[in-house]
Amino acid sequence: MKIKLGFSVYVSSFERQKDLLEKLRGEDILIFSSFHIQEEFNDSYNDKALRMVKWLKEQNFKVIADVSVKTLEQFNFETLDEFLEVYKVDGLRLDYGFSRDEIIELSKTMPIVVNASTETIETLEALNEPIACHNFYPRPETGLSECRFKEMNEVIQSLDIPIMSFIPGSDYRGPIFEGLPTLEKHRKMNSYVAFMDLKINYGIDRILVGDLDIDSESLKWILHYMKTDEITLPVVLDQDYRELYNTPLTIRIDSGAYAYRIMESREYSCQGVESVQPHNCIERTLGSITIDNDLYKRYRGEIQIIHSPLDKDEKVNVIGHVKDEYLELLKMIKCGDRIKLRRER
Repeated sequence: MKIKLGFSVYVSSFERQKDLLEKLRGEDILIFSSFHIQEEFNDSYNDKALRMVKWLKEQNFKVIADVSVKTLEQFNFETLDEFLEVYKVDGLRLDYGFSRDEIIELSKTMPIVVNASTETIETLEALNEPIACHNFYPRPETGLSECRFKEMNEVIQSLDIPIMSFIPGSDYRGPIFEGLPTLEKHRKMNSYVAFMDLKINYGIDRILVGDLDIDSESLKWILHYMKTDEITLPVVLDQDYRELYNTPLTIRIDSGAYAYRIMESREYSCQGVESVQPHNCIERTLGSITIDNDLYKRYRGEIQIIHSPLDKDEKVNVIGHVKDEYLELLKMIKCGDRIKLRRER
């Protein structure tokens, strides 16, 4: 299933997020919006909500509405059918106030998003093509543990049901301003790294940015991965090796226990590259980028990325390193992956 990226957009923050959304037109983006946040309700709320949804639909975004009985009261609707006739959203997340029978009946006509943390297997099996959505957790220390997250997902994925989950962004949303992740370990993590973690390590199908914005580099690298499956690895390289920036590289399928071997560099070593004099033969820490020097004979010129620390070796030069903020990516790269080394701004 093709992975999808999404954003939380609310009536109170819509105008602030419009610039970001303008840039994302045509990118097959999901929008998640809640229509039962009591503190947002005021005299102009209904008009603003309708204008927001109409604009999003005009830009071809897919809109999932989080609704409850409060929503119907606020908009003066008797039933969900009345709400859908006016707002024409693409899916519903039903919060509270609706019976199991109502949810099952509604699922026959449109996608229903259910709570991945609390819904029963019986309900999931009764719905027609549901989507399971984890919560985000504004308060620090309340996000899900990795163990609990895996347990929940294994059951849902065994039913072949797509899962949505949240990562933090930038421009944190109030009232706590501490990020809006599903997993607690992602709270202070770079958005791109958190995205890759959910996709690669947990197989999540739909990943939503919980906060109001995302930094431009993270967004660019996420969209690039979605289109190409190529993993961007932000690094710092010595001046003599700057030609490696932005060059597509392949992790050898038979890479060893301590390092990812770059397939293209092996070709250079076999063809007899110019001399690589021993230089900066220091300890190879996690994330070090190395090249074998002349002392390694026919291996001269082979480039590696260290994923398990090694001692220094007079036959190996350290020529760069992965930026600290992105070291977690080394746990996600697999043999055979395509990568691109990028200079972070």
